[in-house]
Amino acid sequence: MKPKSISARRLQSLTSLTKEELRELEGIFSYVYVEALQQYTMKGRPRRKPLKKLDDYRNSSLQGIETKLFFILYSLKENPTQESLGLYFNISQSKVSEWLYFLETAYYKH
Repeated sequence: MKPKSISARRLQSLTSLTKEELRELEGIFSYVYVEALQQYTMKGRPRRKPLKKLDDYRNSSLQGIETKLFFILYSLKENPTQESLGLYFNISQSKVSEWLYFLETAYYKH
């Protein structure tokens, strides 16, 4: 699911944010995400050494910061099951669980 392809009305319905608000939040979220990724693994464990190079890996199940932000906002607002999130974002339930844990941990620790 690409948030940029969603209409403004539907985006607001799914996240309670306008496109402008989402863009503003992307900058803050990007900073928090990068900080968390440098310090923690996707399993939430502290890294022994901070990452030197941060890439949004080509094989990442959630591509792009806007998709990750939409993923967490949608899950917080709608509270769908992990199976539903997996179907919506075309990822497995185990990946949904991993992303939810990492993104929520990143949010709450910063």
